[in-house]
Amino acid sequence: MTGLAERVPTLPDPVRAVLRNAVWTYGRATSFARPLPDFLILGAQKAGTTALYAYLRKHPSITGPSWKEVSYFDRHYARGAAWYRGNFPNTARTRGKLVGEASPSYLFHPLGPQRVRELVPEARLVALVRDPVDRALSHYNHERALGREPLSFEEALAAEDDRLRGEEEKLVADPRYFSREWWSHTYKARGRYADQLER
Repeated sequence: MTGLAERVPTLPDPVRAVLRNAVWTYGRATSFARPLPDFLILGAQKAGTTALYAYLRKHPSITGPSWKEVSYFDRHYARGAAWYRGNFPNTARTRGKLVGEASPSYLFHPLGPQRVRELVPEARLVALVRDPVDRALSHYNHERALGREPLSFEEALAAEDDRLRGEEEKLVADPRYFSREWWSHTYKARGRYADQLER
């Protein structure tokens, strides 16, 4: 049977936003009764993180948020630790279970590792990687399917440096800043695993 975690990404954006906001509001109010994760699946994007999270969630001794990609340590960091805790099941449901989540941009975000270390220093980290060329093409096809990439694959690769100019600096300077370019058009950059893993 397909769980909520697998169904949420298939919901229309407005419905998904209402559902997540309702859960986040309730979760934040009850965050004191919710654990932080024991493990994080950090990425890389388009490297199998969705499948791994789905497999792990089927295990009776593992639990986590009802959806993949909480994206706290990258996209939603400014919302605070109570908001993050609010995404996890309460301690009555997690007792005796490992708690984890999967957000594939944590590995790539310039401040992701530092933020993880500050909040959950004991968490086990899982990083999946994939051949960088295959990953880039899969990422590109994903963005095309979502209507966020008007360029051909070759044009997108050639435009990447210009699209990303200054974006990482803005991400580092302002935790509330969201970069659509950094999120969607990082085909080559996300495949440079050595720098990300070293960080």
